[in-house]
This record gives sequence, structure tokens and C-alpha cells, in this order.
Amino acid sequence: MSDQRAGPSGPGQFRRTAAQLSTLGGMAAMGINGFVLGPEIAAMFIAVWHLRLALDADAHPRHP
Repeated sequence: MSDQRAGPSGPGQFRRTAAQLSTLGGMAAMGINGFVLGPEIAAMFIAVWHLRLALDADAHPRHP
């Protein structure tokens, strides 16, 4: 019996799957250059997303 599953089973598995998807997506879109550029673009997108969330949280503080 195989112990491998189709989907991610934990937080660490999700990160590995996201990295694999960004690599494959980059290669599909940009060829061999996408092997490096795909994960870099995904990382920049996530970083900008986190910065945007932090700026929005600072601009609209919650008051209890």
C-alpha cells in the first residue's frame, strides 16, 4: 500500500505543494527561466500581500 496522498495533510505539506506549483507554473509560462522566476514572483506576491494587510490594519485600527 502506498502512504502518499493526493492533497496536503499539514502546514508543512502545503508549503511544499505551493513551492512545487509555483515552480511548475513558472516553467509552463516562461520555459526553463520559470524554474527560478516562478517561485520568485510567487514570493514577491505573497510579500506584497502581507505588507498590504499590515498597512490596512494600521490604517483601520480596531477599537473594542
